[in-house]
Amino acid sequence: MRLLREKPGWARKVGGEEGLHPSNIHDNPYSVGTIDFTGDMPIILGLDSPSLGGFVSPATVIDAELWKLGQLKPGDRVRFRRVTAEKAEAIRVQYQNTLEQKVSDILHPIPEFIGGETKAVLLEVGTGMDRMVIRSAGNTNVLVEYGPIVLNLQLRLRVHFLYTALQENPIDGLLDLTPGIRSLQVHFDPSMTSTRKVIDWVRSKNEAIITLENQTIPSRVLHLPLCWDDLSNKEAIEKYEKGVRRGAPWCPDNIEFIRRINGLESKEAVYDIVYKARYLVMGLGDVYLGAPVATPLDPRHR
Repeated sequence: MRLLREKPGWARKVGGEEGLHPSNIHDNPYSVGTIDFTGDMPIILGLDSPSLGGFVSPATVIDAELWKLGQLKPGDRVRFRRVTAEKAEAIRVQYQNTLEQKVSDILHPIPEFIGGETKAVLLEVGTGMDRMVIRSAGNTNVLVEYGPIVLNLQLRLRVHFLYTALQENPIDGLLDLTPGIRSLQVHFDPSMTSTRKVIDWVRSKNEAIITLENQTIPSRVLHLPLCWDDLSNKEAIEKYEKGVRRGAPWCPDNIEFIRRINGLESKEAVYDIVYKARYLVMGLGDVYLGAPVATPLDPRHR
């Protein structure tokens, strides 16, 4: 759901290692109901949204209010109000109780709670590459992040080992685990567990992770074809220019943009580098469901 508003103010001019725009970050998982800034445009992500992506997401609609988003029509106005975790839980309980009543018995809408604050960072332990931060991601998800904001395979391995440990020792109410580049999202049912129990569970499994040295993980090699400048790609770029961002620097020719921004002599040089690269898939669902975040193992190929 795209929201039209004035251009937001950004604390930085570019995204640095993560991308050209200040909204760019290393890919992390998205919650349903997250307000995602794709460039300067805020978008509320629904059930058909990507699993993860490289855009900052400063807020998430609580699950008991998602039904309101389903009532929106083009042109409607939306006002967001911040609530505490405790109020979010109270709204969820009342919402659930309302659903269990007969329609004829529902005389009053769910009350709106105004004001209040809740912590964005729920837990922070360790330093440097061993730093772990758990952030709030709505009232049904927490986001676990490792280390500094850099692209580093050691951080992705830590995510993998935590992911595996949580899978092998699930907590009651666990719904889903979604890994990102240096993060892991834990989706849970608040009627079966609490944010505090989830945090304690994640912290205990993180402390039990052994050193990354001499560890092996199962893997497989896939060989896939690449398609350059075909009709479908060109139609997608045309649609993007019309509906998302006209005049974007990577339009109307993505390959020419890659050549130009990397200082390469020709588009053939782009092809050569991409064909030579070996990629590690760090996540799935970037931009659209199932799309791999494929990162070249050799930094010279990035």
